[in-house]
Amino acid sequence: MTVNSLLKKLQTRPDAVETLNLLRELAAAAHSPKSIEVFHDQLLFYKAYPQSEAIRKFCDRELGRFHERIEEMGLSEDLAQTGIAGTEYSYAFDYSNARVLSDLLGKDIELDWEDYESREDPLVDILWLLLEDCEADAADSEDLTVREILERAAGNRTVISLLLECFERTFEPRAAAQIYNDANLTLRFKLVGKAPSRSTVADKKPAALFLWDPREDRSKFKFAEEILRPLTLPAPSPHKRAQDLLNIVHGTLLIRSREYYGATHGNPDDFYEIPLDRGATLLFWFAKPEWRLPQETGLGFVLLKNGVPISYGGGGAHPARLEIAVNLFDTFRGGEAAWVYAQLIRAARAFYHAPWCVARKYQVGHENEEGLASGSYWFYYKLGFRSTDAKIRRLAESERKKILKQKGYRSPKSVLKQLAEADVVLPLEGQDPADYHEFPLDRVSLLATDVLTRIAPRDRKIDSRILKAVEALLGFPIPQMSANERHSVAQQGLFLLAHGKCRTWPDDLKHTWLRMARGKGSAHEANYLSEVMTLKDYFGELAELSLKHSDLA
Repeated sequence: MTVNSLLKKLQTRPDAVETLNLLRELAAAAHSPKSIEVFHDQLLFYKAYPQSEAIRKFCDRELGRFHERIEEMGLSEDLAQTGIAGTEYSYAFDYSNARVLSDLLGKDIELDWEDYESREDPLVDILWLLLEDCEADAADSEDLTVREILERAAGNRTVISLLLECFERTFEPRAAAQIYNDANLTLRFKLVGKAPSRSTVADKKPAALFLWDPREDRSKFKFAEEILRPLTLPAPSPHKRAQDLLNIVHGTLLIRSREYYGATHGNPDDFYEIPLDRGATLLFWFAKPEWRLPQETGLGFVLLKNGVPISYGGGGAHPARLEIAVNLFDTFRGGEAAWVYAQLIRAARAFYHAPWCVARKYQVGHENEEGLASGSYWFYYKLGFRSTDAKIRRLAESERKKILKQKGYRSPKSVLKQLAEADVVLPLEGQDPADYHEFPLDRVSLLATDVLTRIAPRDRKIDSRILKAVEALLGFPIPQMSANERHSVAQQGLFLLAHGKCRTWPDDLKHTWLRMARGKGSAHEANYLSEVMTLKDYFGELAELSLKHSDLA
């Protein structure tokens, strides 16, 4: 059989004996660049979904030495950007991830000068800020290039390590991140040694390997029941274990060019390793205190299957709704997408009971060609999600009737685009989708702005002035707390001052608000979520007030 025939046969998911024989034949075969990439991904698939211990052992061994195969075939550059061990990789990582990779790889990662010099110089206007005062004349010279100056300044170090050091020294952390990210600096490295790769990034093999049966009947899985099934949360992971797992998260995403806020700023002190069925483990975390969202709680997650990362996502938790976006990596797409989504909702609901789950319109195809091509709107529809737009709900029902009536009918792309023009929501308490109203985060934020105009100036003492006003409103002093908690209470206090009605609250509700506000800045943001549902009327009143002010404006 040809290599392509072997690969096609393997993708029919034969029994364990035939699968192992096919994998062995493919390991011994002569490959093209295209077929070796497909073979790699089949090894990765069967590492996550082995039908036997022997298959898992074989996949572990082959993937562990895949970089040697790439080297022998001379495909390091031909397979660049695939994330396969032994290949080249380049990407404009954000500030936090560039620091992670620079610390991990040392001299094996560097600025991609070819990319840098192919566009307008992004550092020329800020170079004088990054260097020492005595180097200002060099930075101002028309005869010296930025590359010449930085390579001279770096000495025997890498330029990127020097730059990251200078950004950290020169700017406040959030400013450093923003200015660095705006420079869009591409880094280049090879996926060998300590470098993460799709071939190697995984947790340790579980003690009890879950053996996959391709013939398993999936019809027993009922999404509506699964999301309501109770989930017992473990204690937060010990710091070292959490950091090791976050390293797996970073490695998983960075070599797939999948950066997102929730993962970049994941908190090892607020990290949960949640065991699930089917050999799965959900890595679930909150953000570091200094990177938390003001009104929502940012969530991040990666799902491991037999220790192999197969899916990732993020979301925002708010008393008004739970927002979740999930993505299964291409290698593992198949029959478990709905089950994975259900586990994410279960995990979030274990922390707090939101009334709605919302998926943004991008997830169902708005300005998303991949989502349109896969018909993702119907994936969400089958799970029980419905559009927030009444006209689109009627269109969906009309299309659904056509699908049921006309064998082989598929919604045309033009219709899928219409279906994707609004968010979709899943009622979690039996509500009518027509009753969903988006919480106006932006308008509520402006309520805080209005209060700030009365407490100006916005100087270093502003938190103290806010806290003094909050104490007067609550009618009792705010206790001693950490700096992060104090800042959080001040920021949440702006919303309380805008609300203005808490003087009539019973004392227990006032103390609940204080625990909620303090929890936003505490070591565990789950403390915030544990209190917010008690205050859902307060958040609803903030929404009404913000819209009223908007109408008046």
